Amino acid sequence: MKTVIIWASAALQLTAFTGKSTEANSPDGLYSIQSSRSVSLVDSKGQSLITLIPSTTGNTKIEVSWAPTSKRVVVATNSALGSAIVGAWTDDNGTTWRKCLELDADQTTIVNQAQRDAGSRLVAESLTLGDWGSPNELQVKGSMTFSNHKQAEFSYVLEFKSGIGKLDRQGYEEGILVAKDYKFTPSQN
Repeated sequence: MKTVIIWASAALQLTAFTGKSTEANSPDGLYSIQSSRSVSLVDSKGQSLITLIPSTTGNTKIEVSWAPTSKRVVVATNSALGSAIVGAWTDDNGTTWRKCLELDADQTTIVNQAQRDAGSRLVAESLTLGDWGSPNELQVKGSMTFSNHKQAEFSYVLEFKSGIGKLDRQGYEEGILVAKDYKFTPSQN
């Protein structure tokens, strides 16, 4: 597993890497995630293969985690407006990369449960990428903050499903990146 955190600031037009590695290269060194005004998967020659996130406006923390096989990559973004997860994967020979996103609907049940427990509405949440349990499954951890200042922690497994997902208007395949095995720690003051 390789995890990288990127801070992208549109105001400064720069990208800084921090975290477990100083670069966002795949374990085999054939691919990399690059971030400036967008987030793209590039090959070892720097040629863009696929744009994962078309725009990184404002201050955005971008976390990248590669599967040990270099065949899957997950990108999590956290900003003042919320968080999102996108992924990319390739077939065995690495000739075609496809992109997918985790649907917000995956989190609806746990968010509703957390809001009931806190007795308040969700105002902020953030995600952190954990370890790869297998070449197709990544642990995700998160925290929620509510309007009454209570907080809750959660975790789940993000799985790359096989097959072809429904293509949305922005070119992401839906139903490929699926959350499962939620664990929830109730709200705390």
